[in-house]
Amino acid sequence: MSLIIRIRVLEANTGASHPIGLPSNDLSVKNIKHNLVDVVPLKDQILLLGPPYKVPKDSTLRSEETLSALRLGDLEDDPNYYETTNTTNNNNNNNNNNTNADQQQNSTPSPTNTPTPSTRRRKKRILSTTERSGARRLFLFSKRSLSESAPDPTPCILQPTTVALPTEPDPSPISFPTAHNPSSSTMTTATSASTIPATSPLHQALQVYERRFMLHLNRGQTLTATSHLRIQSLQTCLAEQTVISLALRAAVSNLSDHRNGAARTSIDLDSEYGRKCGVGSREYKMLQDGELDRVLDELGNVPLHTRLVDLARGSGRRMETLVDTVMVERERNWWMRCREGHAGLEKLYNEVTASFGYLVNVGVVGTEDSEEEEKIEALVDEVEGNARDLRDEQVERLERLAADHRRAVNVVLDAIGSGSTEEEEQYKAEEGGDSQSQSDGEKGQRAFIVLEEMSKASKDILPQMEQDDAALLEIMERVASHKTDSMKRMKIRLRQVSIAQSAIQKVLSQVSVLREALDRWCVDVAHLEHVQELPTAYGDFISEVRRRRAYGEAVAATAGAMIERLAYVRDEEVKMRERFLRGAGRHLMPPFFEVFVPTLVSAPPLFAPQFPAMVEMDTLPDFGSLEKTEADGVRRASGGGITVPSLSPDEDVAGTTSDASMENSSPIDDSGADHDNAETNISDSVEERQALIVSADPTSTSGNDNDVIMGGIDSSHDAADKSSTQKMLAYENSVLRQALERMGGKAPRVYVEEAHERDRQKRDEEHSASINLVQAQLDESRKEVTQYKTNLDRANAALHELQNISSSSPRQCDKISHSNIKVGDVALFMPTSAREKRDYLAFHSNCPRKYLNTDSIEGNPDYVLGRIVIQEKLVAGAKGTDANPYGLKPGTTFWVLTVEVIKVQVPNATSAATNVSS
Repeated sequence: MSLIIRIRVLEANTGASHPIGLPSNDLSVKNIKHNLVDVVPLKDQILLLGPPYKVPKDSTLRSEETLSALRLGDLEDDPNYYETTNTTNNNNNNNNNNTNADQQQNSTPSPTNTPTPSTRRRKKRILSTTERSGARRLFLFSKRSLSESAPDPTPCILQPTTVALPTEPDPSPISFPTAHNPSSSTMTTATSASTIPATSPLHQALQVYERRFMLHLNRGQTLTATSHLRIQSLQTCLAEQTVISLALRAAVSNLSDHRNGAARTSIDLDSEYGRKCGVGSREYKMLQDGELDRVLDELGNVPLHTRLVDLARGSGRRMETLVDTVMVERERNWWMRCREGHAGLEKLYNEVTASFGYLVNVGVVGTEDSEEEEKIEALVDEVEGNARDLRDEQVERLERLAADHRRAVNVVLDAIGSGSTEEEEQYKAEEGGDSQSQSDGEKGQRAFIVLEEMSKASKDILPQMEQDDAALLEIMERVASHKTDSMKRMKIRLRQVSIAQSAIQKVLSQVSVLREALDRWCVDVAHLEHVQELPTAYGDFISEVRRRRAYGEAVAATAGAMIERLAYVRDEEVKMRERFLRGAGRHLMPPFFEVFVPTLVSAPPLFAPQFPAMVEMDTLPDFGSLEKTEADGVRRASGGGITVPSLSPDEDVAGTTSDASMENSSPIDDSGADHDNAETNISDSVEERQALIVSADPTSTSGNDNDVIMGGIDSSHDAADKSSTQKMLAYENSVLRQALERMGGKAPRVYVEEAHERDRQKRDEEHSASINLVQAQLDESRKEVTQYKTNLDRANAALHELQNISSSSPRQCDKISHSNIKVGDVALFMPTSAREKRDYLAFHSNCPRKYLNTDSIEGNPDYVLGRIVIQEKLVAGAKGTDANPYGLKPGTTFWVLTVEVIKVQVPNATSAATNVSS
């Protein structure tokens, strides 16, 4: 069987409380809303749970933490909840009285069941509590009430508004002797007894007095019960007004969360807009007046390679510069379109920014909300103070009326001689005489006197009760009027919050539109970047084509060299087989040829691979070497980056450098000195930096026509091997050139030196930091050693002074114990630390852990000399607890000594001492 979970939902517009009970398995937002259909239509319901105030989820509602916080909120909102204090009465009785004091409506109140100021203490006002209590509440808002056409709330009228005082008293508890039964005068409570007239004028007069007191009592009971009802109405109304204020807090808090989210969106939008099309962005500069013409003029100054010009002419087109490759009119129209788009973006951005500025202070809590809460708290104080006092006074007056009626009944019974023994004794005790010794006339006369005095004494009670009831009614009218105003004001404030929420959503939708337009504009303006980046892209295009041609030539040369090498190896193999067959093979028997190795007389297989045709090489223009390209006037943009082929960096650089070193270190190369000079001055110019790379172009010369890498081989395939090596070296050369251009044209050695320099600076900083740390530790140690030396000097001086005093004074000749300290001995205690609150340890040689009870001294002297009067043996407990004040190992035995101070050393005093007389 599932547990029933009870949740209290607070209506924001009226402050009414709606308790809901659901099984734990069915606890969900949907079921809660279905239970509130009679209050607010399902489609108009808005729930907020907090703080922090958010739309609740099923998982949040079902958590034990949320349910506990909701129960705590219910307890805080209970107007009948009081914090009890310790009194002489029984606690259970006090709790029952405090709980039921405001719930008794029909029973006659008495001081015993009404909480008194000494047995209860008012809780803290709800509107003054902070969120640290952890209490949470669930509020219900209506979308219909947020609209501008929502009707005004119904005026609040607190009940009861009128009091119907009884005109006839209740039946009399006395049965007077009647004509039907003159001898009957018993104390019975019969309804017909009050309707039967008495037989004598005395009895009739006494009956009139008793009826008057009974009527007063009945009216007092009615007024007192009404005061209880008025207090309950006031408390309920103020609780609802408090709920309205809390609901307004919830709405404003939720609005604040949305406004803060919009503020964060505004910051992100400003950053994104400034980065993509702000004043300092590259796209903004591209759209300035004359910028496109400047870029086109620069393109017109960059000539195309002669090979490209020839290719264009061969295809029937005329192109001589980079600008000839651009459709200028189309780019101008596109530039105008992007500029108009930027103007529209700027206009939309300014509108969104202005909308964000409007949201800064919209819907925030103002002084009016705080003043309204202060008014509610003032009304709560008045109800809990003045109104309750009036109610308590009504209860006291009712008790007096009840006592007067009881006394009047006793007086009447005594006068007619029909009182019981107990009542007669009570009346005798009250009147101080014996009624039996008096005649009937004297009893009647005396009864009339007493009843008249009681009537005069209580004549002002009912007017005062009516006056206090009118005062309570006036308080009710003010509280009801204030609630009506609060509901009207709540309607206005919720409308303002709704408008602010709509404004936030409108701004966020504008932000979405702006971001979509900004993304589309960035796609459009990216096309203009193609024109601006064309010079750099053209230079990279030249390098890429040259690298690809080098790759194709290297592959073809390597494949040809491999085929020729295989053919050469096969020819050598044929010669070796013929030599074997003509030599030792002649002497072999037929099984060696037929059984063991059937292919012994066969020729080696012929390897003739077919490589696919390099079609790409036919489409790549031949730009020649880099030196030739520069001589033709190719203009390269500095800092252009390319993508290096996916080769290992170590293999690229190391392999190329190795081949270059082999070529430069050839004994028949006469240009080594010139190359060394170029390598020494590598950072002087681009040509010198390029001297790091050995030219592998077969058409280039290095000053010696006999530049040979694989010298000493005179076979038929030497030329193919040499060509293959040169082609591969040219390809690696082109890759290395692209890598150098990508890095900015600096030699690799420079990057290595810069990395070494950064590592050295980092090591120096770490070394300096470690030295500073060691120096600081050393200074601290020196200070501690100096302090220890100072304490030791003071202790020696004090010991010397004590020895002089003990030798000169017969009264203080006691020796200082240090090896066997016991009660009655004189001990010297020295501080063990330099803290503000020092611990003192006895100077000893074989009796450790004897500490001074610091209650024996005042202040923090440098040492203490005292006679032991108490020695307490203890065992150290856990560290950090009172059982181990000296930080000893748990379980260690130590002693605390209480002494009679003989001498102390004042801190910072060289020779002054204070003698304390015992």
